[in-house]
Amino acid sequence: MILSNLWHSDLEKSFYVSLAAWKKLEDLINVFEVFISQLHLYHNPYSLLNEEAAGVITQLYYSYSKSERQSSFSI
Repeated sequence: MILSNLWHSDLEKSFYVSLAAWKKLEDLINVFEVFISQLHLYHNPYSLLNEEAAGVITQLYYSYSKSERQSSFSI
């Protein structure tokens, strides 16, 4: 049961999940325990199901990377 809305580049608004690497050897327990939690850790904005979320993730990543580069050069 989903308790709140998930906003992610690999999830459609209907909660369709992109699991391109999923094999029949994996059961639903693995899907919920491993793959769904991995969505929170490893975003893939280049395999889009939600373009808006992917755009925000990509923009935040580049902004963060730029600020990290600037702070590392100012030491």
